[in-house]
Amino acid sequence: LVEYGSMTCPHCAEVSEKGSAILRDTFVASGRVSYEFRNFVRDPIDLAIALLTRCGQPEGFFALTEQAFADQKNVFARFDAADNAAKQRLDTLPPSQRLVEAARLAGLDEFFAARGIAKEQGNACLANTAEAQALTDNTTKQAAEFNIQGTPTFLINGSSIGSMGWEELNTRLPNLIIADYHLPGMNGDELSRQLRLKMRTRAIPIIMLTGERAQERERLGLESGADAYIAK
Repeated sequence: LVEYGSMTCPHCAEVSEKGSAILRDTFVASGRVSYEFRNFVRDPIDLAIALLTRCGQPEGFFALTEQAFADQKNVFARFDAADNAAKQRLDTLPPSQRLVEAARLAGLDEFFAARGIAKEQGNACLANTAEAQALTDNTTKQAAEFNIQGTPTFLINGSSIGSMGWEELNTRLPNLIIADYHLPGMNGDELSRQLRLKMRTRAIPIIMLTGERAQERERLGLESGADAYIAK
């Protein structure tokens, strides 16, 4: 599962609020789903948050992203309350200073400092124009490649399933595989072994449908990784 999300997208924040714990603790922890979040940047505040979530250790990325989504409304409020003259000066600043100042006006420096990203460290990440440009270029490239017209947009196994909320996405994630034992080019035993060898499918329950009632066939099937055999 790949999510293209914007840190200033309210719908993305709602998906994070409703689905992050379930996705992390149920689907990812069980091995049923691998999950990647790709920033789809839309504006300077969005870009600043994307850079700051990447500013610490890689293992902290998802926690910082979830916390930033949870604070999204406060980010908007702090930036709206900031001095208008200071906001108007943003476009006149050098690129290496623009995001540093935008983050300060939105209170992001304080927010991330409270979560282990010191202000000096955060400012260095925000001033990294090469990283900022790479995130922006990647947004443009993948918007064209996957026809991304809004956020959040999801891919499952490399194919876009479009933009949706958590409730609909939850119905698209794999909970069970049901297959006929006799398949073109392979049998159910071979399918089960292949599914158990793949990280993204190894924990998904497999039910095999068969017209054969021999106990030996069922025993071999269960040994290959199927969870149950059901006679047709």
